Amino acid sequence: GRAVRAEAVAIRSGVALSAGRPLASIPFAPPILALPQHRTEALLRARLGELAPGALRAGTEFVGLEARADRVALDAVHGAGSLAVDAGVLVGADGIRSTVRSLAGIPLRQLRGTAAYAMADAPDTTGAEGVAQLHLEPAGIVESFPLPGGRRRWVARLPSPE
Repeated sequence: GRAVRAEAVAIRSGVALSAGRPLASIPFAPPILALPQHRTEALLRARLGELAPGALRAGTEFVGLEARADRVALDAVHGAGSLAVDAGVLVGADGIRSTVRSLAGIPLRQLRGTAAYAMADAPDTTGAEGVAQLHLEPAGIVESFPLPGGRRRWVARLPSPE
């Protein structure tokens, strides 16, 4: 909590633009807090280390679960050995191909299609502090949002995934 709020940039609104002119805007209340992924992970690891030293087992593969009345039993493989963990809470934060979701029997509605994006972090010279921008132009869409340290992330959808 506090460490994230201290480092993050508060994005207080979003604006859609075309040819440099605003088309629409929306306030974010509460604001969205933006941090680069590597800082988010570092802060989460540090906080987990404070709350439960040794609880993080990097390189462990989750392979099974059994839901019980108020607990969940987890099975995992770590290196050449296996690991059994009894937990009160299971959080599946393992991406689009989530093993946690699959083993828990939670369906995923997949949409067909492919898309490719280019991302770049650069010094923010927009003068739009605390504002996410969506540029809607004839050649395509580019979004950007502020990051800490006076930087901005730019994301452009590419015409094809190649």
